[in-house]
Amino acid sequence: MQAAMDAEETALGALEAALMIDLGSGSDLEAGCLGVGSISEFGRSDEGVNALSDRAGARFVSMLAARVDRGVKAGELKPSLDPIAVGRMLLTFKSGLKVAVRGGDEEARQSARLVLAGLAAN
Repeated sequence: MQAAMDAEETALGALEAALMIDLGSGSDLEAGCLGVGSISEFGRSDEGVNALSDRAGARFVSMLAARVDRGVKAGELKPSLDPIAVGRMLLTFKSGLKVAVRGGDEEARQSARLVLAGLAAN
């Protein structure tokens, strides 16, 4: 995910890349997300799964927040944005995208762009 974000020059491009990478598909059952699948199936009932999920989520939020912060400082994103809050929101959104794509949604990129447009400075 970090490499996908680093390959993009703009904040919105980097965030879109982060959202779109590794979504899986409805036809490839092996391409799903173990984290989203386990949370969907078991909730917070397994301490080991919770620890893995929490670490991965914190890392994801940290990566996104850093890129949001750079985008705010560069004037690409709204100056009022809280990078950590945006990172958490995008984590939630990415989880939803993974479920939607697994269910056959073919418009995930359009949905991601709609969400990201709300972050843009202009």
